[in-house]
Amino acid sequence: MSGTTVAKVAAFAALAVGAGYMAQRTSLPPSAPTATIVLPAGLAPLNPARREIYDYYRLAFLSDGFPGRRTENGTIPHPIYGPYIISDYLAQHRRDAKPETIASARTVADAAIARMSNLDGALVFYYPPGLSSMSGKFYSGLTQARYLEVLHRLHVVTGEQRYAVAAKRVLQSLMIPVSRGGVLLETSHGAVIEEWPHEIGTYTLNGWLTAISIVYSYAKETSDSDADELLQKNLDALQALLPLYDCSELATSRYMLAGQAHARVAFSGPATIESGHVDIPGERAAPLHKDAGDWFNHIRSSDANSAELHLLLSRASFPRENVLHLTIDAQEAGEAEITLGTSPYNLRATSMKAIAFKAIGKFQIAKGRNSIAVPISWEVADLVSYPTAFSKTIGGKTYNVYHFIHIDRLRKLHEWTGHQAFRVWADRWEAYAHKWPTMPLYRETDVAFDRYASR
Repeated sequence: MSGTTVAKVAAFAALAVGAGYMAQRTSLPPSAPTATIVLPAGLAPLNPARREIYDYYRLAFLSDGFPGRRTENGTIPHPIYGPYIISDYLAQHRRDAKPETIASARTVADAAIARMSNLDGALVFYYPPGLSSMSGKFYSGLTQARYLEVLHRLHVVTGEQRYAVAAKRVLQSLMIPVSRGGVLLETSHGAVIEEWPHEIGTYTLNGWLTAISIVYSYAKETSDSDADELLQKNLDALQALLPLYDCSELATSRYMLAGQAHARVAFSGPATIESGHVDIPGERAAPLHKDAGDWFNHIRSSDANSAELHLLLSRASFPRENVLHLTIDAQEAGEAEITLGTSPYNLRATSMKAIAFKAIGKFQIAKGRNSIAVPISWEVADLVSYPTAFSKTIGGKTYNVYHFIHIDRLRKLHEWTGHQAFRVWADRWEAYAHKWPTMPLYRETDVAFDRYASR
């Protein structure tokens, strides 16, 4: 394989670390047709080795130099694209130190800063409604961490204090709790930088590991006490929670700890669900909405004798069970039976799809108002926290990207911190990958077992 091809594949892997969850949660196509990338006046050419990546994400530019996604309705600015383009120019500058590459990095960074908003003194780059499946505007911990990295690097390269100030304000955005509109999930184990804020924590591992790694480098290079405190809280939580990501029976790791589930409630007579919530021990209770998006608990549909529920569950409480609480108004005495959708692991899927339903509770209900609590067995809900999948097709082969990202990030954190837990889990998950060719679940498919970044 040529050096150019290796560079392309490695670059795609680096982008996947930050863009994987974005690709799942925004309306990105699995692939995109090649189109000429028109650069605004003054921007230097991009690295041609990354063209394959930029085509994949339909890269285009706004007039101020900020990058976005090409759509039928024009170019939509995309927050996470900014750090990738700045990184491209900084990498070119490290190789040849041409003035036009650092000038281009400045242009994109300045356009990004101008698009950011103030939140309690922090700089945040909000995702606007319609860019993802999330309702309303929000910001991403992973995107913010990427800006922390490139703005700090711009300060180091240029010596311009304004980039140091901007980097510090971006760091502050990572310290704002989810409860106040931020991305820092505070837990009994420490703190978690969340990729995306939700009513419950998702604990997306690849994004969390990436953010921790960036904060680590920033803390050590700047001796910033806020960054160091943030780092230590996240390292504490990571060490405590890593065992929950293990999926030994499938020889892989889990992508996140939360997931969506489909539940059914069947009544023996006419009844309706008045209200409800899901209690996740250690998390705040998340209400059952009447009408909401995929990342909220809600009633999907109902009739006189049944209801379909969309639930968010989390393995973060393991081994304690999540509990579904329902308030039911029954027109007559009878029974309520609750089932949860399940399916076998599909190594190409990124979440569990309900193809069968298993009982998780049956209750006697009286005429009138009833309150029931339904513990959700982990034997039934195990795959709600879905394992990593073979979901990236490159050069005609389909790879499991995120399992290897988990391994590589943990090895780097072990190297930096000396914490043995990171090495232990990296070793275990590396050994799992060596088992794949011998396991019927994997062997009888056409997926690739190696890490594509090393090709």
